[in-house]
Amino acid sequence: MDSSFFQRLKIFLSIRQQQWQSKEDLDDLQKKKLQGIMDLAEKTKFYGRLLNDFSIDDFSKFPITTKADLAGAPEDFICQGLDKSKLRVETTSGSTGIPKKLFFDSYATNYRAALLAMIQLEFGRSPFDLYAEVSLKTPPPFPLSSIGLYRKLYFPLLDDEQKTFSKLKAKKPDILAWYPSMLTMMARLNNDDGNPIKLKKVFSGGELLTDTSRKLIEESFSCRVFNQYAATEVGAIAFECPEEHSLHVNSNSALVEIVDGKGRPSGSGRIIITSLINHAMPLIRYDIGDLASWGGECSCGRGLPVLKSISGRADDLITLPSGKIRSARHIIPLEYLDSVKQYQIIQESENLFTFRYVPAKTSISKNAQEYFESQIRTGCLGEDIFVDFEPVEHIRRGKSGKLRKVISKVTI
Repeated sequence: MDSSFFQRLKIFLSIRQQQWQSKEDLDDLQKKKLQGIMDLAEKTKFYGRLLNDFSIDDFSKFPITTKADLAGAPEDFICQGLDKSKLRVETTSGSTGIPKKLFFDSYATNYRAALLAMIQLEFGRSPFDLYAEVSLKTPPPFPLSSIGLYRKLYFPLLDDEQKTFSKLKAKKPDILAWYPSMLTMMARLNNDDGNPIKLKKVFSGGELLTDTSRKLIEESFSCRVFNQYAATEVGAIAFECPEEHSLHVNSNSALVEIVDGKGRPSGSGRIIITSLINHAMPLIRYDIGDLASWGGECSCGRGLPVLKSISGRADDLITLPSGKIRSARHIIPLEYLDSVKQYQIIQESENLFTFRYVPAKTSISKNAQEYFESQIRTGCLGEDIFVDFEPVEHIRRGKSGKLRKVISKVTI
């Protein structure tokens, strides 16, 4: 086994123990890591000219870094003097479509892998479980898989859903992961099958997991769903408490802030992330593009901060005819009802929405159309809006593999 395996093991053991430390001890650890990241960031072109006027004591006043900043000049975020050929490079367009080039040193790469392994252990993954992942990229083999431990199956995300489900039936995995939209499709196919699959656990991430999707998946596969919140830029940000449904922030790897529209600390609003583990490409106060709210203390005993909920993407807001701004989550209570396999709602103008859908049969009834329209209208606070219905054979996923439920062409 190479040195990276032993570094991952060391990190894994450390962060597994750290989650049980007191809030005060974790805050002290986070502050030390933050100071180290700020010192490193002074060596970058982007932050070097900004940090002269700021210290850790007025950190909350430091300018917020945007996705456009990162996309426009990604190499300006790399610490000068590093050999870029030795860095891991990832390119992602994300669900926003803004391409971003990301650089990671070996420590950040190993830390992210160790953190994911720790989270899955907390979720109850056993070394003997057969783990099936439906994802865009083929994951690297785990070193111990050759002796029958941590076995993993990979199914291409963009394959036909029925083909993927048939493979699942044949392979009989213990655990299934990732995107909720794909998990929901698998659950629907499982419900229609005469001999449905039963799983030990389902791991969800990458998209918003709604209560309705969770209920459908859990009932179909006769097991619990465990959710995690992550981003390519920083890795795993938070994971669902095994005892409760709240999300614990991985404060040893990321500093999470929630701010309002003016950038001030808030109980709910936009998520701002500072990565504490990437020493090659620091990201300070980075607007990840998601909306969330803080929760209270968790009864499990972990000292990690708690997110009450992730309420969707900031760019999934809709603008109503009255000018009010509304979260897209308010108009997506429809979660793959019997008459549709998939759907996507597009706000064409302030008062016009297109309901694109893959019908379960040849078409949907007038009653079903009236129901969907009434649900969208209710989500829009009853304002004067119109809904066009567009049946399609397939709804294309974004380049990241994610399926956006609501797209607004109005809200910026």
